[in-house]
Amino acid sequence: MSKDFPINRVYNLIWASASSYHFRPPVIGEDLAGNYSFYMNIIIGLSIKYFTAERIESLFVIWQDSRSRDKYDILAVYILEAYLYKKELEERPHLKQLRRSYYEDFLADRFDLKRKDLALKQNLAYTLTMKRAHDVLGLSYNKLNKKELEIYQGLRLPEDLIEDDLNQIVLGLFEKYLAYKKDPKTKKSLLYKLPTLKPTFSYRLDGPGSRLTKGEGSSSFILKLIARYKKIKEDEIEDLFGQRYFSKDKTQKLNEEICRDKHKKSRVYFSTGRPKKSHHKIKDLNQKALDKNLSFYEKNKASYERMSKSLSKKISSSITSLTTYEEDLSPRGNLRTDLAWKSQIPNYRYIFSKKSLRDKPDFRIDLLLDGSASLMDKQEEIAIETYILAKALDNNGIRSRIISYHSLGHVTGLTILKDYNKKAQLKKILTYKTMGFNRDGLAYRALSKLIESPSKNHLVLIFTDAAPSDIKPLIKKGLNKPYSDKYSLEDAKEELNQLRKLKVAVGGLIHKNNPDEAGYLFYNNFIQVTSIDQLANRAGNFIKKELTKTRS
Repeated sequence: MSKDFPINRVYNLIWASASSYHFRPPVIGEDLAGNYSFYMNIIIGLSIKYFTAERIESLFVIWQDSRSRDKYDILAVYILEAYLYKKELEERPHLKQLRRSYYEDFLADRFDLKRKDLALKQNLAYTLTMKRAHDVLGLSYNKLNKKELEIYQGLRLPEDLIEDDLNQIVLGLFEKYLAYKKDPKTKKSLLYKLPTLKPTFSYRLDGPGSRLTKGEGSSSFILKLIARYKKIKEDEIEDLFGQRYFSKDKTQKLNEEICRDKHKKSRVYFSTGRPKKSHHKIKDLNQKALDKNLSFYEKNKASYERMSKSLSKKISSSITSLTTYEEDLSPRGNLRTDLAWKSQIPNYRYIFSKKSLRDKPDFRIDLLLDGSASLMDKQEEIAIETYILAKALDNNGIRSRIISYHSLGHVTGLTILKDYNKKAQLKKILTYKTMGFNRDGLAYRALSKLIESPSKNHLVLIFTDAAPSDIKPLIKKGLNKPYSDKYSLEDAKEELNQLRKLKVAVGGLIHKNNPDEAGYLFYNNFIQVTSIDQLANRAGNFIKKELTKTRS
């Protein structure tokens, strides 16, 4: 049901489900795309049938002043949907197919970006709904940790619920599983307060160096407020991405060079991925990712170790083939019969040849990992593939650097999981996580600034789904363009071409069935990776091909 569907028809659906026409629907049910949902509007009608419009409205009013209002709204509907479906199924058997269709749509490929948005803004609601969708459709979904599984199993209304107890029981569930506090007071962030501030004082610039001094009725409060605002922004970024990798001055300089023209409203942040404080959010995110990835790794540890050894051998044979002997003319050695006649030339002695060993090139490889939510179902595989590849490169003395990236708000964070002079550490690499969006063009531009000495012996391998997308637009003359589809692909390709101008070889390891977009970005220099098992063979051949090019 698109938004072109007459609203009175939607109301009629809700009224019919409620068996009452004496109320104005308090809310309209929509799907991920923002279209009217046939199934969810039936659920809204049923909520009125069983609990009355007044009680449903009073429930949602309870937390209307909370800063987490959206989360409670979504999860209240989530709770009601399961209860009302079971309550009404016997009387309305057609609900079963409607419910299946609703959750099939939720998992549909066309809603991939919308699911990413939900995962970013309301991660718990996303996780619980993904689990319910898979259960309804009879599909396996084992991505909940112990705490999330406890919430999934417990966040539901009892079958013998008495109508008058609805509000009390929902609040009890929220307190138990969502850390809800009674009578929450809204504490708006200074980030949201600052733009609406109106100065009630004046100040003037006076004296040497334009020093700020107080005017009549003035105050330096505004300067302190701005400084505090900037500090809060920096703290929030560090909280989400971890400690800065570079100094504050270098970070600022890099931003000036990178975040310009079409990306001038964005910011890049290079991170170690480590928390500065023990309570930072990044610590919890890292631990959650590590637990998930490590659990996946331990299940087939022996197999992954064999893959790493196999890949090491393949790379070693590639390097050996590049270590060749060259014949040089010399005053001693093996006589060159074709040059023997030159012995008659006075003081000419170079009629002999001597073999010398050609040094193998000094290779460097960057592994750039797309960490957007669109690869959430591939997180464990990409983390393990990266570790297998990094270990194989270490075993062959090839320097490698590993960087993951994703965008949150206006910030694209690049986390250095391993630098050239470090060895591959399992627990560091397996903190790779998927969240947010992928402003690929900006990440590629940032990487180009980190390549200090361009060389044809430098290879960049990008683990991606070849589908760049961000909620922040691309800055263009005239109207800004959405960072998706052709505009984001054009931007990503443009920045990849800038990398190629540095004489860097660029290749893609594509983790979604996206051959057209992959071909557009990487030409014929990409491989499709559908499972970890393929990595040793396909990636090994790919690296061998790139290393061989350095001989020319």
